[in-house]
Amino acid sequence: MIVILHAHLLGYAQGGLRFVQLVITNEITRVAVPLFFGISGFLFFRNYRVPATIFFVEKIKKRIDTVFIPFLTFSILGLLFTYLSFLCFPQFFTGENKEIINYGITECLHAIFIEPVGTYQLWFLKDLFILILLSPLIYIVLKVLKWLFVVILFFLWVNDVQCFVSIEAILFFSLGSAVALYKRELLEKQCDNEMLIYGVLLFWLSVCFGIVYFQLDRIWHCSCIFLGILSIWILYDKLYDKLPKDVTVYSFSFFIYLTHEPLLTVIKKVLLSVLGTSMSSLFIIYLFSPVFTIMCCVICGKIIKSRLPKAYAFLTGGR
Repeated sequence: MIVILHAHLLGYAQGGLRFVQLVITNEITRVAVPLFFGISGFLFFRNYRVPATIFFVEKIKKRIDTVFIPFLTFSILGLLFTYLSFLCFPQFFTGENKEIINYGITECLHAIFIEPVGTYQLWFLKDLFILILLSPLIYIVLKVLKWLFVVILFFLWVNDVQCFVSIEAILFFSLGSAVALYKRELLEKQCDNEMLIYGVLLFWLSVCFGIVYFQLDRIWHCSCIFLGILSIWILYDKLYDKLPKDVTVYSFSFFIYLTHEPLLTVIKKVLLSVLGTSMSSLFIIYLFSPVFTIMCCVICGKIIKSRLPKAYAFLTGGR
């Protein structure tokens, strides 16, 4: 869903193709990041134990390997790739991207730690690691306010009140943490009612189309994300037994996340230069670029994992 989210061509698409991309990009695939933050919060606190000091120290030390090191490594690689790409193909760079040639130490540090260049998707790992460092504080607030804290964060999120960490990240990480601490049984329940599963899914997709068509405001968008998470969660109960378990692409999901950009952007730019920007060309590029990107990432991941297993483990945080 993240690759499809980043595959949009909204700067070129018009008419029906633009409408479909708005539905997919702005609504359907938007549930992925909140869901990831929620899962991360749940996994962090699912085996919480006392003494708390030892628990948090062990968890944070582990997340340095699994979150911070992949973030730092690919952030540096993304900056280097973008710089070398500018030297080789300056014609593909416009506006602010051209400034990379003049980066000093301050700009490089900002591009590595604050706003990754090239691998812009790494903002997720950055915010996640900050939340991990703040996890003792989040735990204390959840112990005092419990679900009220989540409600407060929801209203801040709906009103787009931001701070140094995405309010969406704080909300869903805290929600996942609260579920792990107080309502673990919620995630152990399975839904076997097919009518309910597909009914909720159809309703969610209908709301996604309606939000774009009627240009509804932010509260609809935020509510739709919660509905989408619920839809995907209960749908997975139905699909899990039917999914092939021997498909290796599942094990490369984190590597796909780390490497799909800037590869996806390069593929889109090359295809746009070759095929042009007609609606039929844009439709082909929109369909083909995410599929080809995922295929390239999996092939690359397999090669590195088989020939340089220690390097692959380092790059992916031991995954």
